[in-house]
Amino acid sequence: MGRTHRQLLKDSFMVELVEGARKLRHVFLFTDLFLCAKLKKQIGGKSQQYDCKWYIPLTDLSFQMVDESEAVPNIPLVPDEELDAMKIKISQIKNDIQREKSYTFLISSDYERAEWRENIREQQKKCFKSFSLTSVELQMLTNSCVKLQTVHNIPLTINKEDLYCTLEVDSFGYFVNKAKTRVYRDTTEPNWNEEFEIELEGSQTLRILCYEKCYNKTKLTKEDGESTDRIMGKGQIQVEVKLSVKFTSREFSLKRMPSRKQTGVFGVKIAIVTKRERSKVPYIVRQCVEEIERRGMEEVGIYRVSGVATDIQALKAAFDVNVSVMMSEMDVNAIAGTLKLYFRELPEPLFTDELYPNFAEGIALSDPVAKESCMLNLLLSLPEPNLVTFLFLLDHLKRVAERESVNKMSLHNLATVFGPTLLRPSEKDSKIPANPTQPITMTDSWSLEVMSQVQVLLYFLQLETIPTPDSKRQSILFSTEV
Repeated sequence: MGRTHRQLLKDSFMVELVEGARKLRHVFLFTDLFLCAKLKKQIGGKSQQYDCKWYIPLTDLSFQMVDESEAVPNIPLVPDEELDAMKIKISQIKNDIQREKSYTFLISSDYERAEWRENIREQQKKCFKSFSLTSVELQMLTNSCVKLQTVHNIPLTINKEDLYCTLEVDSFGYFVNKAKTRVYRDTTEPNWNEEFEIELEGSQTLRILCYEKCYNKTKLTKEDGESTDRIMGKGQIQVEVKLSVKFTSREFSLKRMPSRKQTGVFGVKIAIVTKRERSKVPYIVRQCVEEIERRGMEEVGIYRVSGVATDIQALKAAFDVNVSVMMSEMDVNAIAGTLKLYFRELPEPLFTDELYPNFAEGIALSDPVAKESCMLNLLLSLPEPNLVTFLFLLDHLKRVAERESVNKMSLHNLATVFGPTLLRPSEKDSKIPANPTQPITMTDSWSLEVMSQVQVLLYFLQLETIPTPDSKRQSILFSTEV
């Protein structure tokens, strides 16, 4: 068939694999050749243009599946005396390879792949002679593609990715990752519509980063050897808060509120829940810990990064009415947030209102021997459900910290997150008087009290072993094996 009768039969956008990188191409099937072009960026209102990457006459085109090209050849052992002959053969093969060039396209649709193959093979039956285009002919053909093209829009399936976003805020100039959205799979138009509760103490800037989720085969590698996901976009805004203010004293804003529904688990005393469930450790604690240990131990910022607020409330409602929850389908940060919320909403802290002042005094002791004796005696004075649950949680947090090199959660970071959650007293046991006669500064009250709560938990996290009486040892062993 003469080249003067060349007609366009089919065109489409495809992804070409070039030296391991994915490149978007526009391919054109003509009656006598296959042309691969790149769409140039439009600058300054210029008309659309193509840049020809390569072309192949249909008589020279053949198909090879990726699996076949990646197959490892069976190479026989060669005696040393035959190496020189083999080198000559390798040189000849190398020359033969240079005459041929293979190209790889990634086509996810089996239907589309089969259709292209059928169209090309059908047209090959009408082609009998190879040829080469001059540079002028190639330029004219490439320019004609702008008018001849039938596909004008890049299909969304070409660049569908698994996307998620993270939120970073600064605390007095130091930026920390505070929240992470769900991963939206196979889409270019994610619609997260998610809510987060983020502390903004000393914060002035909010950063938003959008990532493409990279899996084992495609993960990028940092210089220090860690794997990471690919940043697709980023931006930041200044934090501006516009609000009307109504003062609520700390006694009420941080008050532990008992639940009105004694059939639930949130806001219900831990002794009531364990007695009702006939368990040593509340079911909600075991479920959350087991799921986090199954797939969240290497999640960066686990327990520090906020989960989606709506997901946490959904989990809370499900546990409260004893509805079976598909934990494997929930975001791991939401599960971690649910566990923290459970302890935060206990009507009495896990360390109890009665013993809280003693823990605060014990951690302040300067004599290490006296401190250890005091702290262990106080711990073993906790009610059995509280003690067994705490030791179950303590073992879990230590295992989380063992993965610090990956999840960035040290013992101190975990103590900072869980200390106030496990120790913050109820309103009646707050150290701040209800009607102070002298002004109480933030440093004198809130900060020092939080620091004390963090130090108490950190002390127990740093202990290698916690000796327990034989009467309680069996319960503790049972709880860790649940």
